Amino acid sequence: VNTDGRKLNGMVNIGFRPTFHELNEAERTLEVYIFGFNSNLYGKTINLEFVQFIRNEQKFQNKNELIEQLKKDEKKCKEILHKEEK
Repeated sequence: VNTDGRKLNGMVNIGFRPTFHELNEAERTLEVYIFGFNSNLYGKTINLEFVQFIRNEQKFQNKNELIEQLKKDEKKCKEILHKEEK
């Protein structure tokens, strides 16, 4: 994520949130999770730079399974971004 002259690392999901919605009910969303970021970006312009595709979207049995997978995804993304910075 690039905003206000800063580059922030994170991960992005583009999809339908199938764990929480039936496919025919859902609209496609774009969600960004910025690692270690705790501020408000509403109303600001951000630019996304995609580095690598991690996995396809999938439906989990419950919220806890999704959270566990997101933790794995975050670890993998941080490893990829660390290699990119070198």
